[in-house]
Amino acid sequence: MQYNKPPLTFLKQVDLLISRGLSIPDKSDAAAFLSQVSYYRLSAYFIPFEYERHVFWSDATFDRIRRLYVLDSAIRTALFEAIRELEIYFRTQITYQISIHDGAFAHYNTSFFRTGFDHAQWIKEVEDETTRSHEGFVTHYRKRYDEYPKLPLWMTTEIMSMGKLSQFYNWLLPDYQRLLSKPLGIHHSVLRSWLHTLTYLRNLCAHHARIWNRELAIRPELPRKDPAWQSINNTRLYAAVIMMEWLMIKAVLPVEPIMAVYSSMDNLRKAEPILAKGMGVPDGWQGECRWKTVR
Repeated sequence: MQYNKPPLTFLKQVDLLISRGLSIPDKSDAAAFLSQVSYYRLSAYFIPFEYERHVFWSDATFDRIRRLYVLDSAIRTALFEAIRELEIYFRTQITYQISIHDGAFAHYNTSFFRTGFDHAQWIKEVEDETTRSHEGFVTHYRKRYDEYPKLPLWMTTEIMSMGKLSQFYNWLLPDYQRLLSKPLGIHHSVLRSWLHTLTYLRNLCAHHARIWNRELAIRPELPRKDPAWQSINNTRLYAAVIMMEWLMIKAVLPVEPIMAVYSSMDNLRKAEPILAKGMGVPDGWQGECRWKTVR
């Protein structure tokens, strides 16, 4: 089967939606929005307003779909800011805990890592990131020190990707993982899972992907022995958000970023209560923090 759908002008895209039953009182306004946000990107938000593919419910309107898109964008923006705070925290803690044990180049010491880790490949990829970097401190180091592209850990963690940072923790020996997980009140294997989920969410946000109604491809492991977590659906956004709240409280980070995430999620709940279920929000939730007293 060959793909043979032709490209359509923005106004013809609007006409197509109208022909499928979507209420669009102002065609010019809708076309203007589609010129800013592509039809294909927006089409993921059509689905809850259709009773079968390409056929809209009678109460479906372009304004409701646009509002859902804008609300999802607000959630994504707030989520990215909260992840930023946690990413900086983990860069700091990994740098400190490992370098304090073995010096500036501890990450080159294979004895810190578990069997099975392709340490040589990880180092190669980190050094590739170093050579691509145009950061001023990297340029200065290259001109001054013979070790380049072998950077001290506190420089390396500033330029490595979140994915590389997550891999670094993932392959550390358990004793070193516990140095980071214990202050956070979780098992070191749970933190491995949470860092992986944070990396996944960060990439979704960085690529402007849909957050609402997404089934998480990389799910956070929930603490098995804590009953407070047992009712949580770890396939949906809410599980990741309360995971982040837990980390921020335990790490004594400002809670304002996570409050902004809750607020943006609650705005969607108020606008489209049924659609909020797509985030895994439990019944009775009113946009409040879950772990107010865990400190």
